[in-house]
Amino acid sequence: KFGDKKLVVITGTSSGLGLATTKALLRTDKYHVIGGVRNLEKMAVVAEEEGLNLEHFTPVHLDLASFASVHKFVEELEKLRGDRPIDR
Repeated sequence: KFGDKKLVVITGTSSGLGLATTKALLRTDKYHVIGGVRNLEKMAVVAEEEGLNLEHFTPVHLDLASFASVHKFVEELEKLRGDRPIDR
């Protein structure tokens, strides 16, 4: 799924710095971004409006105010990445 792309995780990818960082990384064509967002429906609209390449961007639900949500996000992240490291 990720090919030769580096794998990164960014929170808050539907707006602000998270979105700006996601767009910048995707423009380089070197990264696959897993984006943690509270509202997946909003993220879908933003992704379409901003022209995010969904082949290299995977939104995953994450509410940092909820420990249960963080735990579920980590489980989903582990499934997605398999044995791939998360690049720094």
